[in-house]
Amino acid sequence: MDFHSTGCDSGFGNGLARKLNALGYTVFAGCLDTNGTGAQDLQKSVSHPKALHLVPLDVRSEESVEGAKARVAEGLEKHQLKFWAVVNNAGVWSSAHVEWGTMSDYVNLFDVNVFGLVRITRAFLPLIRKNKGRVVNVASIAGRMSGPGIGNYAMSKHAVVAFSCALRREMAAFDVKVSTIEPWIFK
Repeated sequence: MDFHSTGCDSGFGNGLARKLNALGYTVFAGCLDTNGTGAQDLQKSVSHPKALHLVPLDVRSEESVEGAKARVAEGLEKHQLKFWAVVNNAGVWSSAHVEWGTMSDYVNLFDVNVFGLVRITRAFLPLIRKNKGRVVNVASIAGRMSGPGIGNYAMSKHAVVAFSCALRREMAAFDVKVSTIEPWIFK
């Protein structure tokens, strides 16, 4: 079985790629910078190096997403694998009181946290439906409750939760599972 995860340069995505690889799964790890320290450390530290494939991926770019999809499809065919799941983990953080933040902060948050997740999901849904797999979207507890200084971030994560709820209902007819993970603080 195969997993594709976004945001594997660091954090949750990096840890998940390591864990799935250790369990024997083939992982296509989407990284913003496949030559960067995080991606290279990931490649060097996994239990099964041949079952980890670093995939260059900028979720803000349609071209990059299509390129990642092509690389994953090629890898699936080459290794005779079935695509089982996509984990939408790529995300950015920004915080500021409404009056003091910039519009570019809002736009960047939504481009990565929301529209990037939608781009990846739409690109990989045909493979997921074919194998009755799953979509895992990483949101945040901030998607359920907001507070001073995090309104912009909370808005983006609330959109992830809403998107996931709609997708879950749409994909039920295809036996595709949609899960949302909503962590609190992660170091």
